[in-house]
Amino acid sequence: MVSPFFDHHFINSIISNLLSYKFIFRYLIAFSADQTCVEIYNYRGALAANELLSNCPIPVGDTVLHSDVPLVAHVLNRIFDCFFRLRSSVHVAGSLEQLNRECSVFSTDCRRYWWLVGKKIYTFLIVGCSSTRDPSGNSRLADAYRYNESLTPNPRAPLDDYSIYVINLELGIVMDSISFKNDKLFLSHNQCMSLYKQTLVILSTQHQTLHRYHLGTDGKLTLIQNIGRTCFADDDVLLNSSAGGPPVFGPPPTSGAGTSRSAAPQHDHKEGPYIIYSLKHRLLTFLHRVAETQCRQRGSNEPMRLFCASFDNFLNLRMVKMQLLDEEHLFIKYGSEDLATQRTSEPGVKPFYFALYNMNTTEIIGVYEGSSKQMMSIYERYTDFFRNPRLPCEPNSACSPANNIHSRLMLERQKATWTSIRSGSAREAYKRILVQLPVPCQNHSCSPYLDLSLFNYLDKCVSVIERPKATTDQPIRFYGRKSGLLKFTLDVGTRSGIGAHSSVPPRRLVAFYFHPTDPFAVSVQKYHDDYVVNFHVRHHPT
Repeated sequence: MVSPFFDHHFINSIISNLLSYKFIFRYLIAFSADQTCVEIYNYRGALAANELLSNCPIPVGDTVLHSDVPLVAHVLNRIFDCFFRLRSSVHVAGSLEQLNRECSVFSTDCRRYWWLVGKKIYTFLIVGCSSTRDPSGNSRLADAYRYNESLTPNPRAPLDDYSIYVINLELGIVMDSISFKNDKLFLSHNQCMSLYKQTLVILSTQHQTLHRYHLGTDGKLTLIQNIGRTCFADDDVLLNSSAGGPPVFGPPPTSGAGTSRSAAPQHDHKEGPYIIYSLKHRLLTFLHRVAETQCRQRGSNEPMRLFCASFDNFLNLRMVKMQLLDEEHLFIKYGSEDLATQRTSEPGVKPFYFALYNMNTTEIIGVYEGSSKQMMSIYERYTDFFRNPRLPCEPNSACSPANNIHSRLMLERQKATWTSIRSGSAREAYKRILVQLPVPCQNHSCSPYLDLSLFNYLDKCVSVIERPKATTDQPIRFYGRKSGLLKFTLDVGTRSGIGAHSSVPPRRLVAFYFHPTDPFAVSVQKYHDDYVVNFHVRHHPT
């Protein structure tokens, strides 16, 4: 239960036009303008700038904008240093690399092992970099097309090189790094990685491989297994040493064309032998067993006929996203190749499936359609299991349909809307809601000011999901849930001058980042390639 303290202590002032940020309780993580360095700041508390603001004639609830008043300009110049003090600046990106501003995850429970190892344990930050490959460089087809589950090479979406870095926040140094060459990782919003306690899984979309790592207490990443072509760590050795014929996991055949599309192995299993590799084999086997069970229960062969008719579609499924539910279980989303490469503008239209996979036993535990009523029921009842685990500093779970009646009512209204529209149905509503799964790692805010049991606000402009949302010049109003009174507003302000070079009004996107407990928030507003950062603070006038 959230303390009523937050119902009376909230944000009431906005400081605008300052310097991508992310909170981890004691720290603020920022990326340098050239996207090569990670800057770590100590957070000094929500009231750190109260003395500075007390000398400035700012009405409570108002916004500090550009002004010719010297005192206001002094506040704008000093406000950042009041709240944050630079702890360290870590140079991360190598030559030709750039950090992805929207890719960062934190170790969640390192301190629980303090007593076990008898020494200090640190908090780690994991970030991702990418670098564009030289199109004129030598690149073998086998590097881009390693086995028949690999995505078709597409010149419109060339492959890049990626690096994942582990940074010690306390020491401000890079502890370890891993590289992925000739690959496609969707770093934005942590789509390609999932961290649960000390288990890190990274999805290679191009090569349809899940890389499982162990994050040690020393910040080192140890590869445990690669899941996709194989499921157990020793599968390659066992199968390649089997008697008779060439290794089944050898490189794909090539032709004299070198880079032509015909050099790639054919996906159609009708044209010669088609090897079904480990993870896909387990998926197809599970679906076959389900069809067999349904045949026995119904006394009809219709389920098996439908399975055989859909076999080619199942065979062509590719991993789109994934997330860790715990240290053993992976929740994987399968869809078409267009869905995996994000070439479709309407992901909710394409068919997709969910699979629950145990990494230790290599078993597929369940498979659900994207419009499944059973999957919708599981999501409604166990939403928190699909959310990232709480950090040690976070006292509350993010507001969700599973733990909040008001959030549940909002979900019911969404289902009713999709059901009532023309050509709508319950299955269409389930599909539109479940398309957001799996949930990106650490993309939800646990701030009490976003708790729907305390405050009522327009979720189209701000929500517990830390994603950019379209906004207007109108402030976002927060009303007390019990009293119905206006408690505070979040105003992103009017930005004259920014985006004025375009005759078309720019689409305004704003992302809010709330402190886990304090009445402090950072909003990042984007106009084309320009960024404006606002601080939303609590000000006690004297």
